Amino acid sequence: MSRARDLADRVLHNRTHEDTDGGRESIVTFKGEQSGGEISTLAQIQASHDGTSDDQKADLIFKTNDGSDGTSPTEAMRINSDQNISIPDNGKVMFGTGDDLQIYHDATNSIISNATGDLSFDLAGDFIIDVDGGDVKFKDDGTEFSQYYKDGNDLAIYSSISDGDIKFQGKDGGSVITPVTIDMSEGGYVGIGLTAPTAPLTVKSPSNAEAIHIVGRSDDIGQIKFYEADHTTILATIEARNSFVNLGSVANVPLTFMTNGSERMRLTQNYALFGMTTNDSQGVQLYTNGANGIWAKCTGTVNYWITRAGQGAGNGSIATIYSDTASVGSITVTSSSTAYNTSSDYRLKENVTNVTDGITRVKQLAPKRFNFIADADTTVDGFVAHEAQAVVPEAVHGTKDEVDDDGNAVMQGIDQSKLVPLLTAALQEAIAKIETLETENTAIKARLDALEAE
Repeated sequence: MSRARDLADRVLHNRTHEDTDGGRESIVTFKGEQSGGEISTLAQIQASHDGTSDDQKADLIFKTNDGSDGTSPTEAMRINSDQNISIPDNGKVMFGTGDDLQIYHDATNSIISNATGDLSFDLAGDFIIDVDGGDVKFKDDGTEFSQYYKDGNDLAIYSSISDGDIKFQGKDGGSVITPVTIDMSEGGYVGIGLTAPTAPLTVKSPSNAEAIHIVGRSDDIGQIKFYEADHTTILATIEARNSFVNLGSVANVPLTFMTNGSERMRLTQNYALFGMTTNDSQGVQLYTNGANGIWAKCTGTVNYWITRAGQGAGNGSIATIYSDTASVGSITVTSSSTAYNTSSDYRLKENVTNVTDGITRVKQLAPKRFNFIADADTTVDGFVAHEAQAVVPEAVHGTKDEVDDDGNAVMQGIDQSKLVPLLTAALQEAIAKIETLETENTAIKARLDALEAE
């Protein structure tokens, strides 16, 4: 080890050529003499290489003698080449005159110990606790009284004290109130508005209105029951089973929904009725028809109305049609018209080519005159679905002569608007032929005019 002087700087220069971790070290040692004259090594400051690469990275290590280290003091703190400060296990960072606040790691746990006063966090942002073990535990003088922990995908709040209730408290004006109590001595009963619940869920209003009880029974039925004042006569229930949920009245009477004192909808034994009246013959009925899904039926003189309410005379969409999560069509309106739209954005398409056989395929279409069996007096123009399907398959839905599992006919349908692209292509081809003939006729006429002039 040599010493070099450079004016005001004192330089320790280790001339050993090495790249080992902890190598190239330079050490400043502090010594003193005990009362008996013994020389003791009190502390050291060491600068050495950080890592094993051929680079300039360094550690600055502070060592102190714990009373039994002899000439080799124990590392107390290290600043590495990333400017990170590390303190060994059980080495404490202490604050305050009486070392009241201590922060340390005991080789297993990390500990913040505050012997006096409060421990306050004043943050500009959020206070985030990332607990990989899943438990946040609360203790009072070493005795655990509560936990917050992750239970599967749920958050669990746990009272560690036997029969200790969980209470949610706050101030109503200047008085402390307990709006919600979970009574652990009653198997987890929840009380809202009272501190001694008598059912799994008991609700009490300040005006002593009827309570709501949620009762789970052994046959997997969960119910909310609405009682008369005697708490015996059941008026209505919300019942949840493992296969369905039932909302209804107990007696065979309609279940009605009202706003502003007027009935807007009722559910009867057979159907749902929407309208401004309690007369079943006036309104829109919705009902199921087996495998055919939901049917809508206008009753009396009621018609269907679809309105873009609150938009004045503006343009916009009144319905959007989805296939799963993808929008595939819409119904839009202006102040004077309606458009039925199917998706056609170029960003939805690929392999786009021109139609080159329009006339050939149009000639294969077979327009017909006919009447429908249900309307024998009306003759119309149209197509037979399976005939058109052979030429423009995307215009026709269903299969010729299809029947369901019961042998009932499943009728084909046609969207005649799907024929427009083919008709347009055929018309363009015809126009091109006409224009070619016109050009040729003009040339022939010019030649004839020239011959006649000779």
